[in-house]
Amino acid sequence: MSLVLIRPGQLYAWRGSSFLLVNTRGDCGLDEPLSGYYFREARFLSTLRLEVNTRSPWLCEATVVEPDLLAFTYTYPELTEFGGGGSGQSGDDISSDADGIPHRALSLRALYAVSIAGLTVSMSIRNHCTRRVEADVRWILDADFADIQEAHEDRRGVRGDPGRDASGTSLTLTSQHPQLAYRTAIVPTGPGPWHVSESTITTRVALEPQQAVVLGLQVSPSGANGEVPFDDVEAREEHLRRWKDGLARVIIPANKLAERILQANVRDLASFPLLEGAPDEWLTLQAGMPLYPALFGRDTLTAAWQAACLDHGEALDASLTRLGRMESDRVYEWGDEEPGRIPYQW
Repeated sequence: MSLVLIRPGQLYAWRGSSFLLVNTRGDCGLDEPLSGYYFREARFLSTLRLEVNTRSPWLCEATVVEPDLLAFTYTYPELTEFGGGGSGQSGDDISSDADGIPHRALSLRALYAVSIAGLTVSMSIRNHCTRRVEADVRWILDADFADIQEAHEDRRGVRGDPGRDASGTSLTLTSQHPQLAYRTAIVPTGPGPWHVSESTITTRVALEPQQAVVLGLQVSPSGANGEVPFDDVEAREEHLRRWKDGLARVIIPANKLAERILQANVRDLASFPLLEGAPDEWLTLQAGMPLYPALFGRDTLTAAWQAACLDHGEALDASLTRLGRMESDRVYEWGDEEPGRIPYQW
C-alpha cells in the first residue's frame, strides 16, 4: 500500500479550539516555525522540549494515536558504538555514557493529550538495567502568544517576551500586549521535588531496576481576558460524545479495507467540532488542520452539509445557527450613517 504524508516533518493533535503541533521528535521549537500549543489560534507555548541530563533522549517511535493524542517513545542514553553487525552490542560488557548511566537503561514514553481547555503531557520512565539509575529530567518552555498566521510566517517575537512567574511549583507565562491578557499556566505532575525557573521545569528521578515513574505537565490557556475560558468543559465534552455516538456506522462485510477507510474518515470528521459559543453552536465545524483551526463560513457549511448523511444535519444546524448570529442586523440608509462611516448603497 502506498504511503502519502502531507507536511511530513509535522505531527499535530487537536480538540475543539486547542491545537498542538510538534516536530517528529515531539518537540516545539525553532526548527519548526509553526510548532507550538495553540488555543483559539494564539500560541500559548512556542517551546516545549524534553531533556534528560541536558540532552535529548533518542527517539524510537512517533505515533498519531487519535486526532487528539500523540505518543512518542524514547531511550536514554543511546549507544554510540555498535558491534556484531547490528544496532546493539556484540560483547557482554555493559557500556555507559559520560554520566555513568548504562546505555539504553531508560525507556521513556510520552503522551500528548489535547483537551478543549488544555494540554496534558504524561511521561512514563522505566529503568531497564540491573542497577540504580539517577538522572535529571526537564522540560524547556516558552511562549510568544503569536497568532497562527504570524507563526506560519515565522514571525517569532512579534508580540515581545512574555512575563514570567516561577514562584512555587508552577510556571506562568503572560502576554505583555496591552489588550490581550493571555496567560499560560504550567503545572508539573508526579513525584517531585520540582525545580521551576523562568524557562524550565526540572526534577531528579532515582529508579531501581525495573522501577518506573510517571511525570507530566498540565498546560492551561486563558481567554483573551486572562480568565479561564470555559466553566462547563464536561458539558461540552458530553455533548460531543453523544453526537459522536449517534453518527451513522459504515459496515462493508465484503470489503474490510474500504470499511476501515470510511471509518477513519468518519473519525476525522468527528474531531472537528469547535465546541465554542452557545450549546446549540458547539457542533460548528472548524476549517482544517494545521493552518485553519477556526471558523470559516464556507468550509463549515460545505463540510456539515456533506456530513448530513451521518448526523441528520446536526452539525449543519449548529453551523447555520452560529453564522446567523454573527450576521449584522443593522441597515444604514443615506442620511443616517455614523460620523466618518462610508454608507452602504442599496
